Amino acid sequence: YLNNHLMNLFAGAWETRDVSPLPVHIPQATEDQVQSCIELVSRAKKPVILLGSQATLPPTSAEDIRRALEDLGIPCFLGGMSRGMLGKDSPIHIRQNRRDALKEADLVLLAGEGYICTIS
Repeated sequence: YLNNHLMNLFAGAWETRDVSPLPVHIPQATEDQVQSCIELVSRAKKPVILLGSQATLPPTSAEDIRRALEDLGIPCFLGGMSRGMLGKDSPIHIRQNRRDALKEADLVLLAGEGYICTIS
């Protein structure tokens, strides 16, 4: 019984296996998706951006994202590792009343949370 149990417990443990790294796939938005987001942002009267931790990860540097956010001029809430990305004196960084701002927003862009663009 014990021998059978050990054989089942370690079955295949010494067989050679492929341990090469899996290919990395970085999803990219299509031109149609980008155009849809551009149209939504241009029509929005009260847009808000929610930026999460993953926005600081590659392939785009945090500095490039900061410049893009400042160019857009859309009010932002920063969370997780993205906190501090805009600096303490940034006019687009909103620190309080997130619930009220989200209630009044006609467009919410989620970035760095596994989303590219979400319509609210």
